[in-house]
Amino acid sequence: MARAPDPRGWTGLDAAARNPEREASPTYPFVAHPPAYIARRLQQIDRDSAENLLLARYGDTASFHTNVDQPGHVSGALDFTSSSWAYSPLSVYSEDYGLIVVSDTEVGMFWTFADY
Repeated sequence: MARAPDPRGWTGLDAAARNPEREASPTYPFVAHPPAYIARRLQQIDRDSAENLLLARYGDTASFHTNVDQPGHVSGALDFTSSSWAYSPLSVYSEDYGLIVVSDTEVGMFWTFADY
């Protein structure tokens, strides 16, 4: 989950990129977990659940994954209006959740962090 420049040269919002912690850990604020650890914490969701967050940038064949879960939800579909959420943090913060989009040509990550 180390940062990489956008392949199209698009500017991103990334205040943490200039954080001194980045020098010691290129994946900061994410913890450097092995792929199997991350895979167990991500679940694929349907396109309708992700469309509120994305443009058509990733094409019709993209897949969507998140570390957010809603107890009792239908597999692959999330109701973002619900107040009951569960998640599997992947960072150094006490709470994080996000969306990973995978297309044939790129991977996009949309994440938020909180520390209470």
